[in-house]
Amino acid sequence: AAGAGRDDVEGIAAALRTISGVRLAVMVHDCGDSVRVSIRARDGVSADLMAQELGGGGHPGAAPPTPCSS
Repeated sequence: AAGAGRDDVEGIAAALRTISGVRLAVMVHDCGDSVRVSIRARDGVSADLMAQELGGGGHPGAAPPTPCSS
């Protein structure tokens, strides 16, 4: 609702993951008729397992964002 666009939010989940004590960071972007989810993890938390539950993929440290539908 803040009016941020895709370019404004790229990298936020990765930046949050660098904070001491943060093991999982999830960024959700409202695309109107869908959402775009970016997941970043560390220290034994698996981003890919969470992404698989949402229909996506990736690897343990990062699951790429799901695209907004066109």
